[in-house]
Amino acid sequence: MKPYKKMPVKKIYRIDKYLLNADFGKREYLKVFAPMLPITAEIANHAIVYHGEYFHPGRSINRMITESTDGGNMGGWYLDKKIFSGQGARIIKDDKFVQKVITEFNKAYKKFIKHTDRLGKEGISEESLAEDFNKLAKYYIIAFAYSYYITGPITYGYGDIVIKKFLNKYRNSPAISQAITKYTVSKENFILDEEKSIRKIGKLIKHSKINKLTQLKNKAPKAYSLLKQHQENYYWIGSNYKQARPLSLAHFFKKALKTEDVPKKVIEKSESDRVVSPSDIKLLKKLGRFASLHDQRKKINIMCNTWLLSFIKVISKQTGHPANLLDYATFTELGDLLDGQKIDVKQLRARTKKYFLLNLPGHEYWLTGQQYKRFEKLINKADLPKQSDKVQGLSANAGKVEGKVRIIYNVSKEGRSFKKGEILVASMTRPEFVPLMKKCSAIVTNEGGITSHAAVISRELNIPCIVGTQNASIVLKNGDRVKVDAVKGIVEKI
Repeated sequence: MKPYKKMPVKKIYRIDKYLLNADFGKREYLKVFAPMLPITAEIANHAIVYHGEYFHPGRSINRMITESTDGGNMGGWYLDKKIFSGQGARIIKDDKFVQKVITEFNKAYKKFIKHTDRLGKEGISEESLAEDFNKLAKYYIIAFAYSYYITGPITYGYGDIVIKKFLNKYRNSPAISQAITKYTVSKENFILDEEKSIRKIGKLIKHSKINKLTQLKNKAPKAYSLLKQHQENYYWIGSNYKQARPLSLAHFFKKALKTEDVPKKVIEKSESDRVVSPSDIKLLKKLGRFASLHDQRKKINIMCNTWLLSFIKVISKQTGHPANLLDYATFTELGDLLDGQKIDVKQLRARTKKYFLLNLPGHEYWLTGQQYKRFEKLINKADLPKQSDKVQGLSANAGKVEGKVRIIYNVSKEGRSFKKGEILVASMTRPEFVPLMKKCSAIVTNEGGITSHAAVISRELNIPCIVGTQNASIVLKNGDRVKVDAVKGIVEKI
């Protein structure tokens, strides 16, 4: 594995000829949006563009665009469809290269987990603040660079092309839908693993007839030990791209008390192995392998965000800069601040409103104010979705259902009003969406592919799911009654 190195990147704050020559306004994009902060976007983009090329010369994704509006409450990535699908087509055929990348990812992943485990046990020390912060960034960047290089182009590009070809080839038959569900399910799923673990602990606690955490350690030491280990393993699972919410032992104790037994899945006989060709099944299994790595990448995303935002609080105390302003700094700027350099406060304040972050080889553009408006016109040249009574996407888990639409962008703001049986419509789903996913009757997303979070969780919960519609949250409105046909991938207003 190559060692981590600080990449020479020039920060630019206005549109110039180099940027215009990159033809951003003439590309077709997939928009992947979610509430996020600059530090989340920059550290991921840095890994993808700069270290992607460092680790994989000539094979990297050489441009990333991030937008943030409404004080970080809405934002996301514009993914170049041509670049992502092209990379995916090359990667899916190169088994030797994929195995090499997975091996290198696993090495970096172990270092990242070891470092965060130590931070979890010892906490953030002001004495070793800069060293611990830089190590966190280093191990995350290396792991993310390796994993995203092969998962991104499949999840947000070529994987969808493969599935669409198969659906057409087999004429949307139940057999191909069953095969997609069966073979592209992720073997790694931290959300479901956490739930299995907490249910097991819940059984022990209920058997001991203890309903107070203060009594657990003395009266049920085994249950207490398992609960403590569970909290150490999953304290980060409540965080996201916008907020760090480390979960306490008390949180998991309450969750354990509320757990219920889940009936075992009844595995129905499937004709997929008889109808779908062995070579097509082999390709679907490959997609499932990428789905597992995608889930591991999501895990370190959330863990890293938890610690980055926790570091900001300590850095704020040490430097005197307000934490809510440092939320809009980047990991490189925070590193400079810890080295005793000054930070551009005016630039941070500009980002709190709206910004575009553009990463190109050796160049990092931060566009705010009038520069933001200029680039917004450039990037939004594509026609807006036309009004229609239906939207179409990719079937991630087959099924048909009717219900009322409920559009959710921010779970903490809009999730409380979500009712059981409604159709969940989102830009994309993330771990904090899972409680809503368990209540909904179907899932429809603008973004994502066959190995996306929504696709993977919908199969585990056996909920009809359509992903990659591009415009579901625009065409559909809250309260619309719709028919979801997740066999054909169509959502139609009734």
